[in-house]
Amino acid sequence: MILDPQLTLETPDQLWLGSGIRAVDHAVETVWSPTQDPLSNYLALEALRRLRASLPRCHRNPADLEARHDAQVAAWWAALGLAAVPMGPSHSLGKLLGAPFGIPHGITSCALLPAVIKEFASTEPERVAPLQATFEVKSPQEVAGSCRELIAELGLPTSLSEAGLSAADLPTYLESVPPEWREVVRAAY
Repeated sequence: MILDPQLTLETPDQLWLGSGIRAVDHAVETVWSPTQDPLSNYLALEALRRLRASLPRCHRNPADLEARHDAQVAAWWAALGLAAVPMGPSHSLGKLLGAPFGIPHGITSCALLPAVIKEFASTEPERVAPLQATFEVKSPQEVAGSCRELIAELGLPTSLSEAGLSAADLPTYLESVPPEWREVVRAAY
């Protein structure tokens, strides 16, 4: 693994920041996974703290090498959970969305992660509760809004329509989505 922020300076902002939100997605899904790995969980929460601090700095000043390095380290730590725990619905829904509809991998997380968090906060708040402190909110129900605010602050799309999924393609996408997640996808549109 090479963590050199200088090498990232030519990365287009939307790709850099969208990849950062994908790392947020990795960390969130590690924390609420039904299979827990204490080290991955600890690193995921620390990664979230660092990403919430460094990504806005990268957005405000794309040449801030310290912020870019912090984001790289955080993304690396967030990715460690990928090997330790199964990823959740945000990832599987994103894979069904990305290639078939031409929406970049990180942007799928921008559009879907807040909606998935909101669903879990209403149905299984105990899974979202460990994220409250990191997202600086007082209840599981507020985590989705804080996540959406971060994405919007970065100038990234916060809905499927903003991400580029057309109204004409929504029914086709919904056909590929497991039935229990279709309302969440509709809400993300």
